[in-house]
Amino acid sequence: MKKLLFIIIAFISFIQNAQQSSVNLSGIILDSDSSTPLEYATISLFQNNDSIVKYGGISDSEGKFSLEILRGKYDIKLNYISFKEILIKNISISNSKDLGTILMSIDENVLEEIELIGERTEVEIKLDKTVYNIGKDLTLRGSSVSDVLDNLPSVAVDIDGNVSLRGNQNVRILINGKPSGLVGISSNDALKQFPSESVEKVEIITSPSARYNAEGTAGIINIVLRKNKLAGLNGSISSNVGDPKSYGFSGNINYRTEKINLFTNTGYSLSSYENPSISETEYYTRGPLNNFINEKSSRNTERDSYYQNTGIEYFFSDKTSLVISYLTRNSDDEDITINNIDQNFQEEQKSSRRIEVENETDNTKEFSFNFTHEFINKANLTIDYQKEKSNEVEIGIISNTQSIPNFIEYLGEKVKTDENQKSELYKIDYVLPIGEDGQFEMGYRKSNQFQNTDFLVEDESLNGQYIKNSNLSNNLYYKEKVNAFYTQYGNKKNKISYLFGIRVEESQTIVEQLESNSNSIKKYNDIFPTINLAYELKENESLTLGYNRRISRPRSYFINPFPSRTSETSFFQGNPYLNPTYSNGIDLGYLKRLKKTTLNGSIYYKKSDEIFTFINEATGSSVLVNDILVPVIRRSPVNLSSQEEIGIEFNTNYSHSKNWRIGGNINFYQSEIIGNYNGIIYDSKNLIWTGRLNNYLKLFSSIDWQTRLS
Repeated sequence: MKKLLFIIIAFISFIQNAQQSSVNLSGIILDSDSSTPLEYATISLFQNNDSIVKYGGISDSEGKFSLEILRGKYDIKLNYISFKEILIKNISISNSKDLGTILMSIDENVLEEIELIGERTEVEIKLDKTVYNIGKDLTLRGSSVSDVLDNLPSVAVDIDGNVSLRGNQNVRILINGKPSGLVGISSNDALKQFPSESVEKVEIITSPSARYNAEGTAGIINIVLRKNKLAGLNGSISSNVGDPKSYGFSGNINYRTEKINLFTNTGYSLSSYENPSISETEYYTRGPLNNFINEKSSRNTERDSYYQNTGIEYFFSDKTSLVISYLTRNSDDEDITINNIDQNFQEEQKSSRRIEVENETDNTKEFSFNFTHEFINKANLTIDYQKEKSNEVEIGIISNTQSIPNFIEYLGEKVKTDENQKSELYKIDYVLPIGEDGQFEMGYRKSNQFQNTDFLVEDESLNGQYIKNSNLSNNLYYKEKVNAFYTQYGNKKNKISYLFGIRVEESQTIVEQLESNSNSIKKYNDIFPTINLAYELKENESLTLGYNRRISRPRSYFINPFPSRTSETSFFQGNPYLNPTYSNGIDLGYLKRLKKTTLNGSIYYKKSDEIFTFINEATGSSVLVNDILVPVIRRSPVNLSSQEEIGIEFNTNYSHSKNWRIGGNINFYQSEIIGNYNGIIYDSKNLIWTGRLNNYLKLFSSIDWQTRLS
């Protein structure tokens, strides 16, 4: 907190020094008919008949505005959607000036045609992605990025914050087109603490082109953050209170001149929620009786989190700019997990309880560099560099007791996981327009990732001391290097648009286990072709077709062979021989725009080979639970042969008026897995459907009502 205070004081001091020769321009903007304040009216100042905004700002909830500007002559333009523009020309400002009350009147000619900017989520269907320009109907004040994603078609977010795309959690999440510390080790937690007001648009990429990283068989979700383009000093702050327990605030300060843009964004949240679950294990025996174990689990989580992103953007010219930013994210969690176990063995019933109190700290630091330049021929060059360092420490205290038939308190256990992650990203992209609609692209991407996981298990002794359990403790080093080159070309001829691309990736993963002094090295060289086509049936009606090949590399947790105990009778063990999953997907889409309605849908098919599947199998060992020997179950990931998914998705949005909109989404798909492991057949077929209905209603000028049914 002291660091934050220092940064804010230094930032304000800089601005005050920069504004010593400035004056203040203020006023209040009202509706001429009702005399009500007009919030979010824009004020723009121009000089010398220049079309570039010299200074700018917006009015607050009382219609007031205040700008710090340099002395001089200006043209002042005031705008508010569906109201007539006001232009004050050639006004000389040598001292601070109050323009007084400014009355704006409704423009009847455009009132029925206009849609409030920022109020509606506009949808753009492009060759390789669907873009949702986020409006207020999705960014209810105080909500998070997780809430935004959970409101979008094709996307779902569960109670733990896990994001899935068309029912598949193997989705790649990017911030501004790159991996980010905001979605680092604990990406689900980060998305919950990041405010929705910071999101400008979300790109849902179910058929990624060659420019995108090939990782993620489900596709890519790219979250594009807002950029403040207003000149001068401006900022905002918001807070929220919710139930279950949820408190938070976020704010930003921005100062922009002709050459420099300084910005800082910060946020804090405190939340608490419960996640219950039930599992049942039944052991079949010869005879009339079956033995079983029923396990009910509940987890209460309280999270305290904070983030800050500070940076500077320098404009060498209107064609060249450089952005340098630094991000920090910290969170403290307390998780209390209670497992109640009821078991029946040969008609003898016993009950026990396992309580784990886990405290977790997560710290992330990220430095990023972005350089862009537009050449005379309109070609664009982008260079990115990013370095991230994260540390996550989890310390859990586990206690076990028996309650039926009598009370017994067993010796405890302590578990500590210390995970350190470092990553670097180098990225360069070149885009060359060709003719009116053509475009050639090429680029290179290099990523290095290093992760060290130190897993320590200590058992309580009779004298109360904790002793290391070498059978469960381990130290794992994981390294991943990926070099990628891509090129693609797109154009439009008559009613047909096309984009063809190819991506080549060279991958290497290294796993080192310090406890057993063993290591595993795997190398992959892969080619990923992409095809995206579009055909314009009519002006407001089109078809799209996309094909892509994707990869999903096993995470370090999946390939760590040391067991991680989840309960007394089961444990998780990684598989060091796990191979990547490859998928080939086809997506056929349709879009129809009517006067007040937008209809779009798709039929999709995906075939994945060597998919990751978690299997449960007996280890041959047993453990005493309530004085009864119970078989120990191992849960591990393996590569099964194949999975086929075929589905249909339909979305519709209807705008009855500027104050009432309704939208719906339905997704129906079939998933079939074919494969066997160690002679056991794991074939399965599932039919799954999800649906969602959103209703947005503007009750009054300052009250919006949103209802969602899913």
